Amino acid sequence: MKTTWEIKSLRMILLLVLGLIQGGNTTTTEDSCYAQEDDASIGHWFEQVTQNMLHMQEKMNNLELQMKQMMKVVDDKCSKDKDIVIQRRMDGSVDFYRTWSDYKVGFGNNSGELFIGLENIHKLTTSRPYQLLIILEDWEGDRRLALYDFFAVGSEDQQYPLLSLGSYSGNAGDSLSYHLGQKFSTKDRDNDDYKTNCAVDYTGAWWYKSCHYSNLNGRYLKYDVVGNAQGVDWYHFKQQHSSQKFVEMILRPR
Repeated sequence: MKTTWEIKSLRMILLLVLGLIQGGNTTTTEDSCYAQEDDASIGHWFEQVTQNMLHMQEKMNNLELQMKQMMKVVDDKCSKDKDIVIQRRMDGSVDFYRTWSDYKVGFGNNSGELFIGLENIHKLTTSRPYQLLIILEDWEGDRRLALYDFFAVGSEDQQYPLLSLGSYSGNAGDSLSYHLGQKFSTKDRDNDDYKTNCAVDYTGAWWYKSCHYSNLNGRYLKYDVVGNAQGVDWYHFKQQHSSQKFVEMILRPR
């Protein structure tokens, strides 16, 4: 129960507010109708208001918690459904002529040239279905796309083979299906079908066969060298070997 002083203070506040509403026409004398209210009645009303406010605050807290939980669900879904860049070539700032261990774990940086690592690609593509989108741009500014609708890479025990590509679509030409089923090769791990190490011959790392129609981890040549298959090559772009200015390989959830 509130003290008489607290109740009278509350009464004064209520009267002042009421006076403002009524244009100042109010009274605070003991003979007013408000002054005649029983202290116990006012105290009971005050307790009810307090309880209602506490109950409302509890509801607001619960609502805030539910909203945070809903946002987390949305954020988790968005993070699972977003595109993932697994490789990028753009300026030659990162050396891609690397060893097996480098290609296993990945290298580069998210804002520039990168390869996210064969182990990561394997885990991603065997955890759910992904498409592979490849964006290519030549030195004349011609940008083209290649899309494979079911991309998957095997485990390290299998030598990270190119297990699946699905169907091809796009305007860049299909320079990857030739490599389907091939194991990954680097300069220190020769898994190709050729008599020599294609990774060494073409200064890259790829799913070489005998040897390649694509070599997107090849040398970054800062000019278009026609006929040079050591560069960032996608043969069917121009029906000839030439090095691209820009490449992105992107995993896209199906």
